[in-house]
Order: sequence, then structure tokens, then C-alpha cells
Amino acid sequence: MGMFDYVVAENVKCPHCKKTTTFELQTKAGQKVLYRYILGEKFEFNDEYLEMEVKGIKYHSRPKYLIILMGRCIKCDCHLEGCCWIGPKSRVMEEIEIWNYTISIEPKIIIKWE
Repeated sequence: MGMFDYVVAENVKCPHCKKTTTFELQTKAGQKVLYRYILGEKFEFNDEYLEMEVKGIKYHSRPKYLIILMGRCIKCDCHLEGCCWIGPKSRVMEEIEIWNYTISIEPKIIIKWE
């Protein structure tokens, strides 16, 4: 699994159970030292991820850096993913978006080679 950092989102409504809670979402875009970032704080990228963002920013729908977040709701235990938009010049975390994905098990398709 490796190390990561947290992005803390406080007083957020879970997209699945609709209850308000605090999410601690994991990201590997930072220094990976278990630091807890909050909205409005300067984000410290790791060198590899920052290099990717500098090159890839022209492909986003807005001129900001993007980090991917993953976690779980402590109220209903659903899997959450999201992103955080970061200002390129200030590197301040400006906006957090959280999504909910429902994952269902599908029957396996068995292919026989003859």
C-alpha cells in the first residue's frame, strides 16, 4: 500500500448516505509522510507528481493542478473518490470535489480457447 498524505474535508455531505461528516481522503500526490492537509492550505507536491501536473495542466478543463483523492465514509462505509483543485502559482488547495461509486460484482465471463 505504501505511504500517503490525507486531505481533510470537514462538514461534507456523503453523496451516498447524505449524512454530514468529516472525510480524511488519501492522496499520493504529496510528500507521502501522513500529513493532514485542510482546504486553504498550501499543498506540498512530490517532485514526480508536480512534474506531471506542470506538463498536463493544459488538458484540464481549468488552469489548475489536480490531485486525486480516495477514502471511505465513516457513517455508511461507502467508497469515495474525488479531487482537489490547487492554484498553480500559490499551490493553495482551493476546492475539493467528492464522488461516490457503487461497485457491484458482475458474473465472470469464461472464455475457452480451442
